[in-house]
Amino acid sequence: MDTSKGLIGVIVPVYKVEKYIAECIESILAQTYTNFRLILVDDGTPDNAGKICDEYAKKDPRITVIHQKNAGVTRARARGVEEADGCEFVMFVDSDDKLLPNALEEFHNLMDESTDIVMCTSYYTDTENYTAIDSYDDSKRINTSTFVKRLICIKGGMPWGKLFRKRLFNEKTFNVPREIIFGEDILMNIRLAFSSAKDIKIILNPLYFYRQHSESVCSNFRHTAEYEELYRIHLLDSIPQYRIDEFSHEYISIRLFFWRVYGGNNLPSPKWSNTCFHTQLKSDIKKYNFKIGYFEKLLLYNTNVIARALIIFCRKIYSIYKITKQISK
Repeated sequence: MDTSKGLIGVIVPVYKVEKYIAECIESILAQTYTNFRLILVDDGTPDNAGKICDEYAKKDPRITVIHQKNAGVTRARARGVEEADGCEFVMFVDSDDKLLPNALEEFHNLMDESTDIVMCTSYYTDTENYTAIDSYDDSKRINTSTFVKRLICIKGGMPWGKLFRKRLFNEKTFNVPREIIFGEDILMNIRLAFSSAKDIKIILNPLYFYRQHSESVCSNFRHTAEYEELYRIHLLDSIPQYRIDEFSHEYISIRLFFWRVYGGNNLPSPKWSNTCFHTQLKSDIKKYNFKIGYFEKLLLYNTNVIARALIIFCRKIYSIYKITKQISK
């Protein structure tokens, strides 16, 4: 008898979550689907979260606790997958989040031979307010190409809220440098998606409670041109070479988004000008004949402070002219 059949390895990286870890563990132990292993990876947490994990492991044989020196969340997830060697499926849960009681059951019910990845919509929790996030327009399945395009555009790239078939994981899945701390889960998802040619199924009911707080990585991360260039290199490494052109629109769009957010369109002297990120972005826009607005193109290709100030001024005048013309109609 195959004892791994249907067995889910629920992997929880643990770091500085003393306030939340008990609630997270309790939500997993309360699952209506009981054929799971809970793998808690203490990533060298300096608080009492690791001790709390050990206390729970004494009470329930399904719990395994791994203590390791701090290596980052990517290595913690990788270590959890290694420990889940006997499992058929893998799910990640962040240690400050929680699952609805029927989450594992609903995920497992949708897994079949035509499916390798199932994901759900989620609740965003900020104190006591819950809001459903990650809508998929009532779609119950999407193909790999659509999924990856969404991931590149930073939509649905979280590691949690998904059930993966364990065989999708390989030596490349977590092969990213520790410096990648924002978007590392997107790279993981892209690599897992390309390990399967099957459509991804979607559970439209929110089954996951995601908590973002002031101590989270996302709340404190600040983008830089150097970081985005490093991320670009590993993003391209995550996509099969012969399919990169297929995702060029999303690949350029998201980088343009960060260029705009960090002053590329509004400052006479943006910090990101003349960096490797800027040079490569201009090269890719030309290579793929990516269409951008007239003034944006001028600002992207001009780095002279006086020229840029003049372009920004002309753009403002043009905007006023358009508004005045519409009003006069």
